[in-house]
Amino acid sequence: MAVVYIDHDVWKQAQKDAVAGRNIDYRDKNTSGMAIRVRGGKAAWYVMTENFKKRIGGLALFVPDKTYSKKKEGGNLGELEKLVAQIKVLMAEGDEPRVNAIISEINKGAPDAKGAKEKVALRRGEIWTWEQMRDAYLEHVHGSLGFRSWEAQRSALGAAGKTIGDDFEPLMGQAAPSITSEHLAAVVQKMEVRCSSKEGATANTGLAQRKKVVQYFRTLFDWASEADSEQRKMTGLSVNIARLVKMPKPASVNSGKDRKKRGKARKEALATFKPMYASLSELAKTFLWRMWDDVTAPEPAKIALLLQLLTGQRIGSVLTADHIEFVRVPAERDVPWKYVWALGPDKQQAYRLLPLPDIASWCIYKMKKSHARDGNDFLFPQLRRSKGQGGQPGDIGWTMHYSTVKETLIKTRKLDECLPKSFGGTHDSRRCFISHLSEWSDFGFADHMSIERVTHKNEGKETVRQKIYDKNPSLRDKYKVLKTWEDKLLRTFNDDDMIAIANRFLFQDVEDRKHQALTAEIWSRLDERKARLNIGGYDDDEEDD
Repeated sequence: MAVVYIDHDVWKQAQKDAVAGRNIDYRDKNTSGMAIRVRGGKAAWYVMTENFKKRIGGLALFVPDKTYSKKKEGGNLGELEKLVAQIKVLMAEGDEPRVNAIISEINKGAPDAKGAKEKVALRRGEIWTWEQMRDAYLEHVHGSLGFRSWEAQRSALGAAGKTIGDDFEPLMGQAAPSITSEHLAAVVQKMEVRCSSKEGATANTGLAQRKKVVQYFRTLFDWASEADSEQRKMTGLSVNIARLVKMPKPASVNSGKDRKKRGKARKEALATFKPMYASLSELAKTFLWRMWDDVTAPEPAKIALLLQLLTGQRIGSVLTADHIEFVRVPAERDVPWKYVWALGPDKQQAYRLLPLPDIASWCIYKMKKSHARDGNDFLFPQLRRSKGQGGQPGDIGWTMHYSTVKETLIKTRKLDECLPKSFGGTHDSRRCFISHLSEWSDFGFADHMSIERVTHKNEGKETVRQKIYDKNPSLRDKYKVLKTWEDKLLRTFNDDDMIAIANRFLFQDVEDRKHQALTAEIWSRLDERKARLNIGGYDDDEEDD
């Protein structure tokens, strides 16, 4: 037996010993237990200690570095050193079957000691593959965050069986501990290549999708590497490697070629006048006619879009409105409006009151008739309840989701010869209301405050106990604004079409309204409900226009 530092020269000498038929052992001084044994004309790597001897494999399985002066290259002896250390630990624990399985994987061609160990653990079900880890995470999302989050992440993480699944080839079958940030970055790169190959694709096609995938990678690996968790035992991950993947950014447009394009586009824009957002005729044709005849969507979503257009309010204010906010005016008051919308209360417990003209009143009556009942506090249909203690539904309901309205608007924008491309989203209805009424002097208003009383949050002066029918001097002025806007939209049609549109939205409620006067008791109910609601508007962060 020779105790030496096993290097490339010793490895070559062992080969010569095997050819010559000599029997000898070479023990390594550097790594305790690592040895080369030459017996019967064959040389092999061994783990040899006082308590056991284990044959790892033939001499060609691991090769020491070749040394040329100070340069080393070509060897993989470092993997054998790791393997020897792992085998000694497992044998001390009495887990010889695992040692035999790891050695078997090494001889089958496992790339390194770590890979062999992971293959054994996978076969025994002790660690997860990428697919198993992903599916376990999605099950966690479904149970804790709900169906919508599960559905979105399931598709983005390649579990829905769609085209995006091909992008995840770098991760398929990978043991969770072996996944690196390079694997994740390769997925994002494949997505970018696929999206850029589509017809008419730009440099930023699919950017939003890639951003979502990176974000979901980060949340998944946060969950997978959570300290002292059951899933961490199955993933073997101690850090969130997805944090090392850069979030995709828009392609640069600063090249000289792009600057020329932008300069040319600016000249064309200056030479051609285009109306902002949408013209009156486009708005009227879209929201009073085509949306109702040619778009397949829930009627409440269409009514929400129409009510927003007619009142100039934020879509969040429309969708989260209580049905008791819309107060029916008694018939004996002899005023032209049918409903008053009490928006609020604000921080001073004040309401902003909007007297609604005919078509807006039709919207309110239509929704109150269908949905104003016990169990639903909102004007629009309730889709789900909030979570309370012990998994039981809470006492605060949730109104129609914004995505329902958004999808309806997307379908509407696809109609031919309706809204222009400059009309981007629901908030543009509010912008159109303000823009088209900005020439307030042409409509006979005393000053610009007439418009601002309708659109601005901080206008409210009415206290919660004030009568809203005949003691508010600004009601008639605000009604004039809303009625003027409604008439401007209707007058874009010819006479026959205008009559047909007016009949479609004709307010025909003939019930006695005397008992509908707002009482102190109803005000108290409204105050209590609004105080309990903790639902912000969808676009309240936008500045008033």
